[in-house]
Amino acid sequence: MQYNRSYPNPAEHARRLDIFAQNLAKAQRLQEEDLGTAEFGVTQFSDLTELLDCDRCGNGCKGGFVWDAFLTVLKNSIARHLATQGPITVTINVKLLQQYQKGVIKATPTTCDPRHVDHSVLLVGFGKTKSVEGRQGKAASFRSYTRPRRSMAYWTLKNSWGPHWGEEGYFRLHRGSNTCGITKYPVTAIVDIPKKKQQVSCPP
Repeated sequence: MQYNRSYPNPAEHARRLDIFAQNLAKAQRLQEEDLGTAEFGVTQFSDLTELLDCDRCGNGCKGGFVWDAFLTVLKNSIARHLATQGPITVTINVKLLQQYQKGVIKATPTTCDPRHVDHSVLLVGFGKTKSVEGRQGKAASFRSYTRPRRSMAYWTLKNSWGPHWGEEGYFRLHRGSNTCGITKYPVTAIVDIPKKKQQVSCPP
């Protein structure tokens, strides 16, 4: 078995098998609806429901807020800031990530609502795919597919689910369509260095 799953009893096995079947059907639907080069299928999370570890402060039970100590980055400055200042924290709709394997995700607002963001990740880069034929063949035992020849702009993001998920812990979202709400709440830190050194008084 690819992920070497074992369960404590038959009841738990049956429950997880049912969850797996539901997630596999979801992955197939996502594969059919995606407009990019992303591939969806079986991952190490396919037998899990989505769990949210939350607190009551900062909207924690709906993904949480990350901007208390950060500065909001203007939408049209994201790429420039990323290139000159470094990574940016962004908050996205996590709906498609559980079944994601690789490629560039390009989702419609219906498939991944950009208004509902609930998962923070690190935006680390951007680029453009080569003009290739796109996806061909089969993925995760799904139907054959093909995509027209074109280049696609994308964002590169680092997730927090470990190196065995996605593209070695990273994933890509289409750049230019606000896929999954990536441009909704971009934030970054600014280190303010005082001009004058503050004097520290020590007790005798």
